[in-house]
Amino acid sequence: MHTLRSAFALALLALVAAAVLVDGASAARTKTRPVSAAVVYRTGAFPAKNDPKRCLGVAFAQFSTTKGAKSYSVLVHGYKGSPNVTGGGPPFPQDAYKVTTNKKTITFRAPSGKHWFVLGTSSTGEGCPASLDGLKGRFKITRATATH
Repeated sequence: MHTLRSAFALALLALVAAAVLVDGASAARTKTRPVSAAVVYRTGAFPAKNDPKRCLGVAFAQFSTTKGAKSYSVLVHGYKGSPNVTGGGPPFPQDAYKVTTNKKTITFRAPSGKHWFVLGTSSTGEGCPASLDGLKGRFKITRATATH
């Protein structure tokens, strides 16, 4: 009976050691690195007969792609009543962000070598500079990483 317990304990110890080695090897292969990121702004004019200066401003968290990255994670801190926002990918569904008002559609596209996701929008009838004013100072990138 004592030999059976010893054999069982040794087998259990070997399984635990193997699991730790496999997990450690996996962790050694996975690296998280910072990536370049910034809050960027785009505008789109949506004039109407009774609203000729209507403009939509959009704030995006934009981050660079890196060779060999399997995933990205970005944390953005919200200010002035805006919530914190997290994003990343893949997938990257907002790399082509469409906005439609009435019969007009504008597609905002992330630049080559970049991905982005929407942080917030501002629409005014006072023109595009006023729409941007409604977004500036509301967001700051806290962390942007790529996992390889």
